[in-house]
Amino acid sequence: MFNVGDKVRVLNDDDDRFPKGSIQEVKSLSDDYDGVYVIDESSGLLFFTDVEKVDSVPVYDPREDTWSKVKIDLNSLPSVSDHIKIGGELVEQKKFSHERYQEIVNQTVEQINELSEKKGGEYAGDVDRLANFRRNAKNLELTMEDIWSVYAGKHWDAIQQYVKDVRSGKKRERLESISGRADDMIVYLILFKAMVEERGN
Repeated sequence: MFNVGDKVRVLNDDDDRFPKGSIQEVKSLSDDYDGVYVIDESSGLLFFTDVEKVDSVPVYDPREDTWSKVKIDLNSLPSVSDHIKIGGELVEQKKFSHERYQEIVNQTVEQINELSEKKGGEYAGDVDRLANFRRNAKNLELTMEDIWSVYAGKHWDAIQQYVKDVRSGKKRERLESISGRADDMIVYLILFKAMVEERGN
């Protein structure tokens, strides 16, 4: 039922170091009982306890006022000491450093500048940055915003599908990375701001 390295939820409260509901990692298996051994990081000692394998957490949807089980892969979580509560359950919490976040911001700004310059010239020419939106809107008797929504929508559709795939655990081969889709969406949102400014809003 269990394997060494599995993430498991503690079912009893016999030891303060392993509170009931906390997420632990299986360090050793027992041939005699149904429980497993987990490790106390401070002492390095193994302790036997009753657990259940973690493959989902209850999540509350306030819009529908309902609870549902969401499949997760806690074996991919790092080993950290603090936990967060999801649907009343203690779940090990990942941490994303401020330093790494700022690196992503800086990298994204560089990428957006590059995309704006290259794609702007390719689609709109050298004079009017909104030329392709204006041209297609005139040809189809629509607004620039209508054309924008179609162009931006394909990237948003890809992002939404990624969100659904994460929820279901589905692995899908993609022609463009999801990070690239996010960069494209940022470019289109800046273009949308240009349209808003042109209309004087």
